[in-house]
Amino acid sequence: MNNTHQLVQLFLPYHQGTPLVDVLLAQENTPFFTVMEAFGYGQPEEKLNPAEQVEGAQRKMRFDIELRADEVKPLLRHIRQALPTANIFYRIVPIIDHAPLSRAEL
Repeated sequence: MNNTHQLVQLFLPYHQGTPLVDVLLAQENTPFFTVMEAFGYGQPEEKLNPAEQVEGAQRKMRFDIELRADEVKPLLRHIRQALPTANIFYRIVPIIDHAPLSRAEL
């Protein structure tokens, strides 16, 4: 079991995904991350543009970045500095356990 790592989840408008990928890849020690398309539901209608109002959801990007706990805040500060106008929501989730499934002690 390894509990010194955390999962940083970043949610942002779809069109801001590529600039964030560029920021992460430009890091000296690029962290491992995955990117996926997501759809946000439940926003008040006034926060949705006309296309989103028709769809009923906001098109978003979700980034999952696994880091050591001491790397989380510095990375978030770096992202905020590099993309000061980006509309990014973050969530930090502790990783209780992780391993290749084929070698996991289950």
